[in-house]
Amino acid sequence: MNMFEVLFGWRKASRCKKLIRLVQCRLKLLKNKRDSIVRQVRQDVVQLIKDGHEDCALSRIDQIYKDQNAAECVVAWI
Repeated sequence: MNMFEVLFGWRKASRCKKLIRLVQCRLKLLKNKRDSIVRQVRQDVVQLIKDGHEDCALSRIDQIYKDQNAAECVVAWI
């Protein structure tokens, strides 16, 4: 008998397990999306610096920082 069975009974326990799995899948998808955004923005920053647009690159770096922090929060939940 696991914790869910003791607290909620079998029917609610199985539903909770399904919901937890769905949430974990959704969080993984969000993490992958954030990671791809960060990769793309990094490439954009490199190109902006090569082209001499340092001001725009700095704003993109701020976006990278925010996206990385958001991605780390998602990882903490997985």
